[in-house]
Amino acid sequence: MVYTTIGEEVATVCLVDGNGNVLIKENIKPMGVVTDYRTPFSGLTESELNEAVYSASEILKKMQDYIGPDTIIVGHGIDNDLLSLRIVHSNVVDTGLVRPLVSYTGTNRRKSLASRVQDAFNEDITVRAKGGPRNKAAEDAQYAMALARVDAASDPAARV
Repeated sequence: MVYTTIGEEVATVCLVDGNGNVLIKENIKPMGVVTDYRTPFSGLTESELNEAVYSASEILKKMQDYIGPDTIIVGHGIDNDLLSLRIVHSNVVDTGLVRPLVSYTGTNRRKSLASRVQDAFNEDITVRAKGGPRNKAAEDAQYAMALARVDAASDPAARV
């Protein structure tokens, strides 16, 4: 997500299949003028976004090749992405909401992807940024899918 003159917009879309194989990974041309690339969080740089070929509507058309009414969409904090892309779907697993919320500064908040990955796999994904920013959308999508599988395995009623 980037901040633009018209609000928050999705800047990168990455779809992976159930095995974590990348199906689509594209940066999206924003409709507004970017005011904050949020590079420390997204890894996305101005030069990478300037190379974007597709608009959000064009990406949505590409996504329709992979997402049908029975497809389970998995992501972490995916509600913001779906809202920004104006996607309404009935089968969504948000790995930020599957586990109990944690108390954070007096309010209930979902755990970050980095925190969930640390808990589940004992991996520190925050060190990725030490060598400089890089777009990490595919890796984050793969971790979200892996977390969904871990969550499903710990709940016999769940399947992903």
